[in-house]
Amino acid sequence: MDSPCGPSSASRDLQPSIRRSRVVEGSCWTCRKRRVKCDIRKPSCTRCLDAEQPCSYSATPPIKWVGGISSRGRLASVSNSSAFRGFRLSGSVSSSSMPLDRGELRLYFSHVVLPRFVLNESIEWDLDDVLQNESLIEAITAVSQAHYARYSKVAVYDVTVVRKNARYTAIEAFRRCLQQGLQSDSSVQMLFAVNILFCMLDGMIEPSDEHNASTCHLRGGWAILHNWPNTPTRMLLQDGLQAHLLSIYATMDLVHALLSGDKPFFQSTIWVMFSGLQAWFGRLPAGDRFLEILTAFADMAALGSLVHANLPLDSVSLVSKCLTRIEAIFDSRGMQDKREHFGRTNTSSPSPWATFCSIYEICGIIYLQRALRLRHADDEVVQAAARHGVEKVIDPDLPGIMRHCVIFPMLVIGSHCTIAQDRQAILQALSPSSSYLSFGNMQLMADFLRETWAREATSENWWEFFSSLSEKAFLF
Repeated sequence: MDSPCGPSSASRDLQPSIRRSRVVEGSCWTCRKRRVKCDIRKPSCTRCLDAEQPCSYSATPPIKWVGGISSRGRLASVSNSSAFRGFRLSGSVSSSSMPLDRGELRLYFSHVVLPRFVLNESIEWDLDDVLQNESLIEAITAVSQAHYARYSKVAVYDVTVVRKNARYTAIEAFRRCLQQGLQSDSSVQMLFAVNILFCMLDGMIEPSDEHNASTCHLRGGWAILHNWPNTPTRMLLQDGLQAHLLSIYATMDLVHALLSGDKPFFQSTIWVMFSGLQAWFGRLPAGDRFLEILTAFADMAALGSLVHANLPLDSVSLVSKCLTRIEAIFDSRGMQDKREHFGRTNTSSPSPWATFCSIYEICGIIYLQRALRLRHADDEVVQAAARHGVEKVIDPDLPGIMRHCVIFPMLVIGSHCTIAQDRQAILQALSPSSSYLSFGNMQLMADFLRETWAREATSENWWEFFSSLSEKAFLF
């Protein structure tokens, strides 16, 4: 008989089983976790819809992230990091005795890889959409495998073989998708997203000399967009992961054009269209300074391709007619005013965002002088800009996440440094980003800087200067 204070211990032991009986077979994972009755409506059950909770009916239980590690089932409630062979979200990848399985690699992509391609906010995307496309699954697996296997210091399996197998499997899935044909706008966008992932894989995470893989993927993206020219507009209208991936590809295209002399695929107007959308540089309002800078970079890259195509003929006189508006954006007021500008001490501390933008501005000034006015690397204005750029890059008030996103400006500024102290400062500034990003292109960049400084290539034109790097990797 129950006591007046409540049910007996035997009765209490029966309570959990009574609650478990409310779980309906086929319930969504949220209702299963809460042990409540699910009406199994799709795409979202009523309970999840009312509570504005994610609703998933996937075959495997979702991997949870606790204390920066991934886990399933009962282990998800364990906070001890040794309970599961996971990986941390703090930027460093912990050692593991076993490689991640395919499901975990997709979560690794969400929580480790994607954050390295964003400046100041999380990426919104639906993992269930990915599970329905074989090509995208394989591409994400290949990207995650390359990043995790190479840099997690896993010694129990052959990293190179695993990475190559994942890459070849992804490429084969991509080819099968092409052979089957594209039946809808969404399938085209998915195919283009896969191509962008290949650019990230072979141009940033694991750059290779093999067949100039990075630029092959870049040109593959051009081919897709030539055949389906409305794809960028549709990706921008969808926002979210689609807009974010497009911003990555457009930046790769722009930086490649600036370094190689190719004409950029996208017109400068695309950068204004990213205002308010999810991009690697965040959701910026219309008229933001950084969007203006990217627009100016795109205009300069188009002019730079004209100069490069006409070398050794002098086309600078033609190009100079187009520079007034661009110089106004970068606040160029002539050589003397520019020297005074660089030498001036600013008594008020600029905001981190202003410092971030100024680093790109200085990079733009160096490009304008070197590529569009054909000045030498040891030119007085170029050197003044490089010295000022070093000061901005090592600014202690610049947040680390912003410093990780000024790789291209650091390449341009650093490669034009002639003072040993400035060169060492650039290498020291690169070190945390190399550790955090864990991208192979960072080692290529450091090697390039050392080689450039060793040969003192001050008389080379801009494209000769960067020819050994422009076809191998993407840096931004």
